[in-house]
Amino acid sequence: MSSKKNISLLLLDVGGVIYQVDWSKTVKFFNLKITSDEIQKSISKWNIFLEFEKGNISPIHFYQNITKKFSITVDYPTFIIGWNKCLIGPTKGIFELLNNINIKIAALSNTNIIHYNNFSKNAVFKNFSHIITSFNLNCRKPDKEIYIKALHILDIIPEQILFIDDLPENLQIPASLGMFTETCLDSTNSIQNILLKHNIID
Repeated sequence: MSSKKNISLLLLDVGGVIYQVDWSKTVKFFNLKITSDEIQKSISKWNIFLEFEKGNISPIHFYQNITKKFSITVDYPTFIIGWNKCLIGPTKGIFELLNNINIKIAALSNTNIIHYNNFSKNAVFKNFSHIITSFNLNCRKPDKEIYIKALHILDIIPEQILFIDDLPENLQIPASLGMFTETCLDSTNSIQNILLKHNIID
């Protein structure tokens, strides 16, 4: 879909787009007998993880299930530290790039309350009008429900949104709703090129 310069909101995924995630840090912290690649490939299939990201179970319940699953013997505060180890920080240069954008910026993320409480404090989000999360909406991308709820929260028509995500499967429904969509993975240069393409920056 070609842009017509009517985009008034930049909607960004968080992990893998503007915030770096490295599961090997969590694997190392807990000394797990599993590789970070294996976790990344399987985590989205764990029902306990999906339910946690949908906000259907409490952090304590999640802690109890994960520590049992992997035979981790740590207390809850230590688990929180280890679970957050995978959150590295903003993609290099993204803070400066987003500061030069003159339209509204918001985030739409599949995430859990433990990770949210950590990354949402970062200064990179200071100019965001909303950080919309799966655990608050009780649904996840790529389910259509989360995009409909996000549009209601943002009070905007889809044709005025540019949505950037690192997973192509998360872009199919937004595109069908009328959003401009682009794929990007941990690259400020790629995001800059996307913004140039859609006439959001000069």
